[in-house]
Amino acid sequence: MTVLPICFEKDDKIAIIAPHPDDECIGVGGVMAKYASQCDVFVVTDGRQGNISVSSEKEAEIRRKQFEEEMKLAEVNSFFWLGYEDGMLTRHGKNIFQNIDFSSYTKIFIPWEDDNHPDHAAVCYFAVNYLKDLNVMADVYQYEVHVPFHDVSHYVDITDVMDKKRTFISCHKDQMVSLPYVDIACALGKYRACQGGDKESYWETFKKIDIQKESEIDELIEREKTLQKYQAFYRLLLRWIKNYQDGNEITKLLVEKDWKNISIYGFSELGKLFYREIDKTKINVIDILDVRALSNRLEGTRALIPENGDIEVDVVIVTAITYYDEIEAKLNKLGYKNIVSLQALFDIS
Repeated sequence: MTVLPICFEKDDKIAIIAPHPDDECIGVGGVMAKYASQCDVFVVTDGRQGNISVSSEKEAEIRRKQFEEEMKLAEVNSFFWLGYEDGMLTRHGKNIFQNIDFSSYTKIFIPWEDDNHPDHAAVCYFAVNYLKDLNVMADVYQYEVHVPFHDVSHYVDITDVMDKKRTFISCHKDQMVSLPYVDIACALGKYRACQGGDKESYWETFKKIDIQKESEIDELIEREKTLQKYQAFYRLLLRWIKNYQDGNEITKLLVEKDWKNISIYGFSELGKLFYREIDKTKINVIDILDVRALSNRLEGTRALIPENGDIEVDVVIVTAITYYDEIEAKLNKLGYKNIVSLQALFDIS
C-alpha cells in the first residue's frame, strides 16, 4: 500500500463534517487531537436513532450531551450541532449546509459515500455539491467509519494521540452497547499502519478527492433515499415489536389518551398493520386519509383524501415514514388539530 502523509501547516484551517455525533472521533479523532486548535467540527444529525431501547427524543438529548462532553475534552477551535433528524437526511439536500461558509478552510474531512449508511452517503454527496457551488479550493479528504476504503491515498500517523482518540470515542457510551467502537478504531488504526509497513504505529487513512471532477449524483441520492426509507421502516418495526413484547401495545396508549375516534393518514404497509392492530377494539377509525384514490374501501370506514376528512377527530395518526413535517403542516392548514406520527407513539409508549 503506497500512500502519502497529509502535511499540515500552522495556518491550516480544518473542517470536520460528521453525519452523527461520534463519526468525527471514530474517523478523524487522531487529526482532531493533533490539531485541535485548528479544527471546527460540524455534526449534521441529532443521532436520535442510535439506540432503539430509548425514545428518539431522549436519545437525541443523550447524543448531544455526549458530543459536547467530547468537544470539551478535545478543546477544538469550535463545534456546531446542526440538529437534523437522524435517519431522514436525504430529504434535505445540500440545504443542510445553508449559511455555512466553508470557503476559508484549507482542509475538509467528509465521510465516504460507500460507508454503509445512507446518512454518511448523503452528507458526502451534499457536501461535495455544496463545496462545488461555493468553488471551495480546499483539499477534501474522505474518512472511514463503518467500512474500510478500497483504495487509500493519504494517512496521518496518530500514534502519539491514540489514547486521546480512545477517550474521545469513549464519551459516546450508549453507542458502545451495539459495537465496541474503541476496539474497532484501534484495530483499524493498527491494521492501516501495518499495511504501510509501520507495525509499531497507528494510522488514520483517507481518500483525497477532487470535488470538481465528481460526477452527477442525482441517481445515487435517489438510491440513498430509498435505502434510508427502508432503514427507517425497519427501525420502526423493531420498536413496534419491542413495545408489544414489553406489554406496551399502541391500543393501550390510545385508550390512556382518551383518543376514541381517530383517523389514519397513509394506508400503505404500516397503515394497514396499524389498522389491523386497532380493529375490533373500542377505538373507532373514522377516516382513512390518503392523497391517492383508494379503491380498497373498508366496511364501515371512509377512505378519502385529507381535504374531505372529519377534522373533529380526536387524533390523526400519520403512518407515512417520510415527510412527516410536510404532512403535519398540510393537515394543520386543513383544520386538523391533533396530529401524531406513528413513530412518536412508540416513543410515548
